Amino acid sequence: MNDNKECPLCGGSAYFQSDYQRDLAFYICPVCGRFEHKILGNERNRFSRNKVASYVFYNRFLASSFPSEYRYHTFRTKEECDKYNKAFDKGNNVKGRPVHMDNDLIDAWYPKTFSERIDYIIKYLGTHIEHIGQQIAFSYPEMLSLLFIDRKELIETYTKREWIQRDKDTCKSEAKYIGFIGRFKHYSV
Repeated sequence: MNDNKECPLCGGSAYFQSDYQRDLAFYICPVCGRFEHKILGNERNRFSRNKVASYVFYNRFLASSFPSEYRYHTFRTKEECDKYNKAFDKGNNVKGRPVHMDNDLIDAWYPKTFSERIDYIIKYLGTHIEHIGQQIAFSYPEMLSLLFIDRKELIETYTKREWIQRDKDTCKSEAKYIGFIGRFKHYSV
């Protein structure tokens, strides 16, 4: 891996390796897991960064998984992913096992109502704690992904589309509204 860099999805710290010839970067993020992302271009603007951040958090492939995890999320086409997965099955594990994701898939998965959000959150907590009432610690980026809180706001003008970072106090207010601040052991800001 090249270095630490800000994760383009959650804003946390992630390791990355760039491939400038293909305009791609491979990230290993403790919040988002393993994924591939465009370095330049408009791919980032086609997808809701907020939805993608929660999607990869809930469905992440962690580098620390045992046995070794070869899967990673990517915006590559399904056909490209199938091609790399067939090569992997034949012993060529250089490119790993890409898992296709696209806007339609993410939109279909993403909760549509407040009650669906709460169901996802409770199910997630239920699979990550051993005992009811046990406290659990999340970092600030994890908390935002877990609670489906928008990190960024899309500002569109006639000349450009730009994602602007939302104020942390506003994000914390949303988390408080959902009712989970204070129930966690701690979260770092």
